[in-house]
Amino acid sequence: MNFRYPIFLDLKGKKCLVAGEGYEVAFKVKNLVEASANVTYVNPRAEASIEALAAAGLLHWERREYIESDLEGCFLVLTDREDNADIFRACEARRILCNSVDDEYSTVV
Repeated sequence: MNFRYPIFLDLKGKKCLVAGEGYEVAFKVKNLVEASANVTYVNPRAEASIEALAAAGLLHWERREYIESDLEGCFLVLTDREDNADIFRACEARRILCNSVDDEYSTVV
């Protein structure tokens, strides 16, 4: 059995990357901003709430697809793309905490 351990993190000032546009992404981005994380959102499109946060200077939005160099200096990565495996494996290799939204992969600790 793959037990998932709940965790609380101090994200203040820590670089957090969010990639993709699943139904939970806007909520997660908002929570990262509220936790005072240094948020980068990577996706060609964004929901209105994410666009507003970017316009207010509360996060950095890269209007393109994810590339592996986006992981440089990251503490935490959240990904909700059609295929999260490449990001998950790259985070695992770098020992970056990663939450991928799918059933096959789990959080790296």
